[in-house]
Amino acid sequence: MPPFLLALLAFAFPQDEPVAIADVTIVDVRAGELVAGQTVVVRGERIEAAGPSAEVGVPANARRVDGAGGFLIPGLWDMHVHMTAAARFGELYVANGVTGVRDMFTMGNVGFTKGLFRGERVGPRVVAAGRIVDGEDPYWPGSLEAKGAEEGRAAVATLREDGADFVKVYSKLSRESYFAIAAEAKRLGMPFCGHVPDTVRASEASDAGQKSIEHLTGIQAGCSNREDELLRMSRATTKLHDRWILAQESFDEERAQDLFAMLAANRTWQCPTLVVLRSVSHMDDPEFCADERMKYLPAFWASMWKPENDIRFKVYEDEDWVTARKTYARSLELVSAMREAGVPFLAGTDVANPYTFPGFSLHDELELLVSCGFTSAEALRTATWNPAVYFEREDELGSVEPGKLADLVLLEANPLQEIGNTRRIRAVVANGQLFESESLRKLLDGE
Repeated sequence: MPPFLLALLAFAFPQDEPVAIADVTIVDVRAGELVAGQTVVVRGERIEAAGPSAEVGVPANARRVDGAGGFLIPGLWDMHVHMTAAARFGELYVANGVTGVRDMFTMGNVGFTKGLFRGERVGPRVVAAGRIVDGEDPYWPGSLEAKGAEEGRAAVATLREDGADFVKVYSKLSRESYFAIAAEAKRLGMPFCGHVPDTVRASEASDAGQKSIEHLTGIQAGCSNREDELLRMSRATTKLHDRWILAQESFDEERAQDLFAMLAANRTWQCPTLVVLRSVSHMDDPEFCADERMKYLPAFWASMWKPENDIRFKVYEDEDWVTARKTYARSLELVSAMREAGVPFLAGTDVANPYTFPGFSLHDELELLVSCGFTSAEALRTATWNPAVYFEREDELGSVEPGKLADLVLLEANPLQEIGNTRRIRAVVANGQLFESESLRKLLDGE
């Protein structure tokens, strides 16, 4: 059994009785269309039937949900998260309709994290990276250190033995290490994704087979006619303001379009995590940081998310915050241009970085994608159908069809008309377990 399928199965057990959602409108996320007057029956961990209400028989012992006036979508995926092993996070994901996550830095035992939400624990399906692979003197404690080709290959083998579903590469890798990792991951049949290292061009990463690029790393440099110079301006030795000025002054539209065409042709997915790019550019703004959703998290998170307590931002000066906001605005423009060029996208948030909230922030991310020119249908696909395609599991995920895994979200209003309607949740089915209004409230309140 492939590691990915094991990750899918390592999830809360479905309830005994079947569930029937009657007289609902199914959202066909692939076609961007509505199919009215449908009934969906879930038995165990699978969708048993889905079709016109007059034709679908409802089992006598089914727990019936009135879907009239509602819109049924596949469960949502957050394709870039951390801290999955926090049980509180699991509750908040499901309460917000997020039934699957891609964990991008699995501290501790990978098998434990992938199997965390078994039995009575509520939470999403987990596809897990294991430890980050970084270069000499890794940025984050707990990373695998790869100082050369041999250590890069060994890191891939270690992750495979640990049960990781994919390899995540990081910013400080040398070129030698990075390309050795790419070759070994390909040899072993493991996807690799993550940051484009500071020593590597985004175009090179795409050609090397990197499956997804996170946070748009390497993209601004790749649009510059002084890309080599920008690559030499390491984040560790150069101020953000100086890199920003050079990137903007040297932007080359032709180079940008060439890069975007390559990303589209190679199917190099982008997971821009606009939510976290916005957050880390506004951490000096008390109004932005006074987010009412802080009440759902332990009190110490408020302290963790202060700039003076984060090693990445404590050195920022006033001009750096101004530059950070300009960089964020530029990121929105790049996402818009890449969408027009046909580059594929995934929705991710980078929970638990500053002011990214488990479950909640996925809806923020969808709205930000719409602000970049995505239609509501396109944005919805980044969290439903696109993850299924990315994982090559279209037979089990990403749409409301018989035989698919029973991850569903019943909405009060049409998400194709307004993407913000993904927040208006009436019920969630997570691996066959039904959560209606009172159960969802208890998940939010931590009861």
